[in-house]
Amino acid sequence: MLRRRRHRAGQQTGFTLIELLVTLSVLAILATVAAPAMVSLVDRNTLAARTNAVNATLRTARNEAIRGARRIELVYNSGAKTLRIMDEAENEQLHESDALSGVDVSLSADIVFSQEGHLVGPNDVVHLQITRHESRWICVFRTGIIARVDADLANNYCREPS
Repeated sequence: MLRRRRHRAGQQTGFTLIELLVTLSVLAILATVAAPAMVSLVDRNTLAARTNAVNATLRTARNEAIRGARRIELVYNSGAKTLRIMDEAENEQLHESDALSGVDVSLSADIVFSQEGHLVGPNDVVHLQITRHESRWICVFRTGIIARVDADLANNYCREPS
């Protein structure tokens, strides 16, 4: 059978106020130390997700050019933070990606894919820089190859030949 404990008069049970305050202080210190790491993690994940969305949109544009045997232009609207895939000849919008909120995107030139999926224009490479406290780069080469490159390699990997 269960026995009940009997407490003597004056004997305390539970936590004291000091124990509670020490525990809360330790938790507050741990939260203060962990918060910047969580913010940094969220920023990196947001940047990775947006970079993947841009990469997918570029690949969709290139595939649409090859599949439809037509020139496809990728149009970036910096105000609305959208990438639009446009049929260049018909001036018709085929797709719009709005997954760029929270990041800044800069393009070195317009992106137009030929019917063969090659980059059209005077540039041998076009780079997109996607920034949110740090940068990721996507390079589109004349051959139509699309590559995501870390920022420290972008200057060597994505530059135009001299």
